[in-house]
Amino acid sequence: SEAFRRWRAPLAGALARAQARGEIAMTVEAAVMADFIQNGLQGALLRAKVDRTSASIDQFKMIVLNLLAR
Repeated sequence: SEAFRRWRAPLAGALARAQARGEIAMTVEAAVMADFIQNGLQGALLRAKVDRTSASIDQFKMIVLNLLAR
């Protein structure tokens, strides 16, 4: 749990800075988006291991980048 918190903090900070500069659109606060990205990525990584393909990671990346670009 502590490792996830340490990983989330810099991600949330980067998202907040990018949002403040107008580089990404976010309708939720940076910490919540960071949690969402972290949770989704962990699920995609697990699925990639099970399926032995990177398709889930590619799909996750495409969707997250699309959400951030709105």
